Amino acid sequence: LLSCLSLVLLATSASARVGETQAGVEGRLLGSDKSAKYTIKAKNKKGESILEQKLHSFRFNYVFQYLPEGAKPEVCIYYKAVGEKAVASLSAMEGEGNPPGWEFTVYYHNNTSQLESYKRSQGLNQLEINGIMNMNRGDSRWLKAEDIKDDNGDVKKLESVLGYTHVRADGSLRAIVDGSSITIYAARFDDGLYEAKKRKESEGLPDSLRGF
Repeated sequence: LLSCLSLVLLATSASARVGETQAGVEGRLLGSDKSAKYTIKAKNKKGESILEQKLHSFRFNYVFQYLPEGAKPEVCIYYKAVGEKAVASLSAMEGEGNPPGWEFTVYYHNNTSQLESYKRSQGLNQLEINGIMNMNRGDSRWLKAEDIKDDNGDVKKLESVLGYTHVRADGSLRAIVDGSSITIYAARFDDGLYEAKKRKESEGLPDSLRGF
């Protein structure tokens, strides 16, 4: 796993979109003169690496086991202040492992954003949830999981490794909205993980039954 290992203070107008290149995402997010970028050298008050801790607790770390051999994913973590707050230097936030504001985590695969997770220190309100969903709506619309029906009118359960609460009507994106965070990801990425998971389970089946 290659890690971007960066925590960034973003301009309040910055946002990102699933499917963008890393250069495109960071070109906009880091374009403000009020932004600051953290490296692995940034420590909390205990002297521990802030970024290593956050990357270790990344909720989707389990997907790495399903990636093809030779894949080079990157997980980057960014921070966006609320209001007009700005950081003059890296040292200004030394020791602040979880400062007030937004934490934005992006999973890049093949240099393209495949999964983006938004989390705010005080939780998300409905306006913020709607805003983030709309940023990733495109020309389509979002459907709740219970509104996705099969030909018989029953709720259709999609094959998924990551899980979902919402699906874009055009089928290209899925989302997990849990109140404290929103994660939006490419459906094709999830489909690939699901197929890899099935293959891995199938290959391991004889070993799992050995000894009976």
